[in-house]
Amino acid sequence: MEAFEQSLQKAKQFLTQGNFSAAEEQAKLVLSDDANNLDALKMLRQVYVKQELLFDAYSIMQQVVALEPSLDMQYELAIICTQIGKLTEAKDLLESYINHNPNNGFAFLNLGHMHKAFGDFKRAEKCYFKFVALEPRRVGYALWNIADLKDRKITDKDIVTWQEYENDDNQDYLSKLLIQFSLGTVLEKQKKYDEAFEYYQKANNSKNKASPFNQNAFHQFVNNILKQKAQESVAREVNVTPIFIVGMPRSGSTLVEQILASHELVNATDELNFIGHTAATLERTGNYAKAIANLSEEDILTLRQEYLAYANEYQTSTKPYFIDKNPLNFLHIGLILKLFPEAKIIHTHRNLLDNAASVFKRYFYIGHDYSYSLANIVTFMEGYAAIMRHWEFEYPGAIFHSQYEALVESPREKIKSLLSFCQLEEQESCFTFHRQKRAVLTPSVDQVNKPINSASVNSWLRFEKGLTPYKSKLNHINEVLLSLGKEPYKSAWDSYWQQGNITSFGADLSDNYQGEIALCWKDFFAVIPDKHRVLDIATGNGAVLELGLKYILNENIEMVGVDSAQVASSNKGYTLLSEVNVEKLPFEHDHFTEITSQFGIEYSDLAQSMAEVYRVLQPGGRFQFICHAEDSKIVMNNRKIVDCSRELFKFGGAFSALSDMLSELNSKKLTGYMNEQNAESKRHKLNNELARLLEAYGDTLHETRIPELMRMVLQADVSVEERGDIMKSYFIEQSRAIARLEDLMRAALTDKKLHAFRNIAQALGFTSILSTDLVEESFGKIGVVLSGIKPLP
Repeated sequence: MEAFEQSLQKAKQFLTQGNFSAAEEQAKLVLSDDANNLDALKMLRQVYVKQELLFDAYSIMQQVVALEPSLDMQYELAIICTQIGKLTEAKDLLESYINHNPNNGFAFLNLGHMHKAFGDFKRAEKCYFKFVALEPRRVGYALWNIADLKDRKITDKDIVTWQEYENDDNQDYLSKLLIQFSLGTVLEKQKKYDEAFEYYQKANNSKNKASPFNQNAFHQFVNNILKQKAQESVAREVNVTPIFIVGMPRSGSTLVEQILASHELVNATDELNFIGHTAATLERTGNYAKAIANLSEEDILTLRQEYLAYANEYQTSTKPYFIDKNPLNFLHIGLILKLFPEAKIIHTHRNLLDNAASVFKRYFYIGHDYSYSLANIVTFMEGYAAIMRHWEFEYPGAIFHSQYEALVESPREKIKSLLSFCQLEEQESCFTFHRQKRAVLTPSVDQVNKPINSASVNSWLRFEKGLTPYKSKLNHINEVLLSLGKEPYKSAWDSYWQQGNITSFGADLSDNYQGEIALCWKDFFAVIPDKHRVLDIATGNGAVLELGLKYILNENIEMVGVDSAQVASSNKGYTLLSEVNVEKLPFEHDHFTEITSQFGIEYSDLAQSMAEVYRVLQPGGRFQFICHAEDSKIVMNNRKIVDCSRELFKFGGAFSALSDMLSELNSKKLTGYMNEQNAESKRHKLNNELARLLEAYGDTLHETRIPELMRMVLQADVSVEERGDIMKSYFIEQSRAIARLEDLMRAALTDKKLHAFRNIAQALGFTSILSTDLVEESFGKIGVVLSGIKPLP
């Protein structure tokens, strides 16, 4: 056997074993001696296709066709063109192929896809029916696409014919499955929603059995992602900026892509797999989060270059922005921002009831095993929402959240916000994106060729009966998504102060401001002379000013409190101002003689806020702040509450288990039937989760109010609607509480922050700068007292 034959035989064996690098090496060894060896080129093409290196495969196939311009080779080149977005070339190749070989049904099927992508639905339909004639055992492959065509009128006679196809035992498995999805689609178009749902259910049940979703593996994967922490990234010289559009499939991502791609500075690419493949490689180390954290500078630069080169293959011109529209990249936002801190991340989401229905009706050719069961869709959505909430916490302000319903209601306003986030100037083409002639291969091809409309809003109601058992849980998950990108800390404090709380602990003044705190403020206020002006920063509803009224010895004192949140109106003896930024105070220079703050100023950017304190404080004036400290009993106790709450609300945690159990109870109320085995399994899971939390956190669990919630929702006389309202209210209030406590922990002064504060104060010119621990003997460390004086000229 000649050497090149041995190398090709080895390459074939390596390819079979999945050793792609070795197979590539053997094929290239042959080509190094004979650059035009067709067998080696074809082997190399297979190696690249297996690795999804489709542009490399395209390059090789061009050489093959030049050497062997046969119909078969042209057809293979056409298929690769369809996979890399070279749709015009693919269409031309397929038409040429069909002219010489009109008996290949799959050539017509693929040509139909090309016509559909370009919006030529009539020609697409003809190609699909040609496939039906040529491939009678696989008619479902074409019917699935025919059912989805714009303006295609399906008659009752068509439906009868399709039903006959479904009952034809000669149809292969995939064809029969696609026929069922197709019948669901056409019956839905005829507004026969119950019949349509039956076909969707039948198709999904079949696919779910063939490709079961591994919930345990998904739970583990999600909870591993939730352990990832924000990674510091190095600012880099940027020539091109990637825009990642992420979220659930069928959430409006194609619409947002078309809006952005209509801008003259933005290229569209495809749903690129590079990030997912990179993540899979890192995950194989056994610890995905650790692998990301351990990426060296060299690793990062290499991955950046490889990704940009990969994405560049999909672009026909050089522009400063390009779009990667792989929705499942939401799983890897931590990795994306590690590699590309300059990236723009757009998260698209819509009403999850509509989203769930849309996913359930769709057949995905690759992956998405969760999508073939409504219960699994809900599980996946719960994990997705938990991940997006996690990224929002770790990377505040880095993600733009585009809600489909809001975009439909106020398109111009929301498109302006979208462009602003991407740092793109407004262009009219973005508002009239549907007039742009651009090929679209996703199922949304019809929708994006029309102006934005509300046709799909509340479309889940067509299948209300089937979705009702999941309605309550999906509504809870919706609340998570709707809270994203809406200044969670500010809104949480707005709500808190508007409830009339006087202190940041939720109790009355005497319960929380006794002992050392009271003495600290008494010493400060008691020596304030007549006609002085006091400013209290981050005042809330004026707790410190209330103490001031109690301890000030002179009546002629002006007191003003400011807060960035919406707080109560002014009280007798002092004035409260809402929505005031401490980093930009609305007062004249040298206006106040004393400035105070309790558990407030540390929430701000200290460099900016202290500069403002210096500006508005008179020479000779004093400041005194009581601040949270990282090692204080308050912070440590609240950290335990937050940790317990996170465990309670984690993906698959106790709150989720309670929601699942209530779904069974609701089903019994609505239908009179409950699967006792399922109900017992979910009850058992809930009890296990609660026992685990109780063991780990003890009485802290009661701070989450979960026992109180359970007493309320498990009462026999509570209606389904009341249960839903109670669960929603609890989730909102607890989310706000968690946001406040997370804000507190972020703000708490560490030794490093305390050192920085002293340096800032000294650099501004303050003197007599002191920091003293505030300790209550019966409680422990409360915080740290900071004070100083603005010197006289």
